[in-house]
Formats: sequence, structure tokens, C-alpha cells
Amino acid sequence: MINIIILLGEVWYSPMRTNKMFQTIKLSGHYSSALDFKKKYPQATIVQKDYLNNFKNFIYNIKNNDPVIIIYCGHGTDGNWCIGISRNDLFNITSTIKNNITIVSDSCFSDSMNISNQRKNTIFISAARSSGKDENVSAYFTFDGGYLSNIFYEEYELNIKKEKLEKKILKNYYKESLNDNHLPQFFY
Repeated sequence: MINIIILLGEVWYSPMRTNKMFQTIKLSGHYSSALDFKKKYPQATIVQKDYLNNFKNFIYNIKNNDPVIIIYCGHGTDGNWCIGISRNDLFNITSTIKNNITIVSDSCFSDSMNISNQRKNTIFISAARSSGKDENVSAYFTFDGGYLSNIFYEEYELNIKKEKLEKKILKNYYKESLNDNHLPQFFY
């Protein structure tokens, strides 16, 4: 068995340079992708409100040694998921369990949420860098919502080795160039 929590924030398409009629489109594909993933893993918990409390309750109620997957898709700022969960919250809450954890951070500035260097047995997959130009810090989104989380849902298999998962995600990820800043980073 595996413990899975999916934290779904809102995603709005509002780049300044886009046609004004598209600036207020709410992307919702990440909701349907999460529901499809839940069909494959019915034990997954999907959270769309009261994120911090639901996240705490989820982690604090884990009573087994099975792996944990935490997926966030939504907006991010430096050191925060814009649902009221900071990097410190993520570290402090997950430090209460010893389970292996995979965190998928599909947001802008997602590198800034990386806790793998502080918490043993943690794989952190990041959609965007924590500093640099706009194209570095922005997560790659399509009109279906977060690209990294959608690829993760497609490629994740129970008991998959981290190297194989990384290879599968990178193989199927959209690449503009060999040095594309939108390629996910994997921290072990």
C-alpha cells in the first residue's frame, strides 16, 4: 500500500503578454488528472481547501511504514506553496514520520520547497528553479494545468525505482532545448 496526498491549488492563466481574453482563464485540467490518478490509487486523498490542517492530519494519521507521495499543483512563491504551506511547514510536518517520501512540487519557485537535504529518505521533484529569470522560476503549465504533475501521474507505478521514474519523466517531458530551465529537477 502507499499513502498519497494531492494538494490542488488554483491555477490561473494570466501572463501579461497574452491576449486579454485569455488572462482570466482558470485552468482545471490538474483536477481531472488527479481524479484519474485516484482511480488507479483509490487510497489517495485529494485536498482542495483547508490545506495545512488537512496535510497535517494526513501525515499525523499515517500508522504504517509504507511510502508516502505528496503532490502539489498550484501557485508558488519563494519558500511557499500558495495554499498556506511553507518550506518549514513541509519539513516540520513530514519529520514526524520515518517513511520514504516522494514530493512532487509543480509550482513556480518549487526548488525553494526542497527538503531532501534535511530529511532522510526523501525524493523531491521540482518543476521550477528558486531563482533567476522568469523562465527559470516559472513552472511549465499547459491549458490542462501543471505539466510535471500530469507527467508524474502517467509515469508513476507502485514500487518503481527512483532512477527509472526520473528517466521516464524526463523522456516524456516537453523540451525546448537541451538546457531548458523547465525540465524538472530531482533531488535525493
